[in-house]
Amino acid sequence: MIPPRPPGYGGSRELFPRYTGSAFDAVTPAVVAASLTVNSLLTPERAARMVEQKMFDAALPGLDDVLGRLVDAAFEAETASAYEGQIKTAVEAVVIDGLQRLASSASMMEVRAQATAALMDIHAHVSEHADVPHAAFMAQEIERFMSRPHAPAEPITTPDAPPGAPIGQPAMGWLDGLGIGEPALDWLDVREPWCSWEGSGGY
Repeated sequence: MIPPRPPGYGGSRELFPRYTGSAFDAVTPAVVAASLTVNSLLTPERAARMVEQKMFDAALPGLDDVLGRLVDAAFEAETASAYEGQIKTAVEAVVIDGLQRLASSASMMEVRAQATAALMDIHAHVSEHADVPHAAFMAQEIERFMSRPHAPAEPITTPDAPPGAPIGQPAMGWLDGLGIGEPALDWLDVREPWCSWEGSGGY
């Protein structure tokens, strides 16, 4: 229902990217939507927080739980048409790309380990359908990622300890209400009268 843009109407930032040249692309809007979700979900910092929150409370979802739900949603979805099938394939590729970025760039080792485990689970799943071109290609992509050459080994940098309070000053007492060297001030009592009606007794 959406025709190609007429001659003289150039592109703009309001248009979806297209694989199809001048014609509207029915697949890339789904790729964009999936990328927004997956890229926000699979940030290294959020992934590390999920690892640690499950460490303290097993009832909370951990990274492994979220990755499992994500992979199931992408790879186990039912499709009712060739169009939905192509959308599903595009979303699967977005999930694989997101997991590869997480497995290769996260600072926390456990995050890299769980992302890699999710990729291996996907590889086992798609390898069962090697007669399907896109499944065979995804399996090869994961194999290439796993066997990629790595940079020469470098010493692992561990997190440094914070420097602590300045010499001659006590530490900040966040729990006992003390600041650096003196009781914390009540800002409600010492603030400037920024509003014109303050102190005038009316509005």
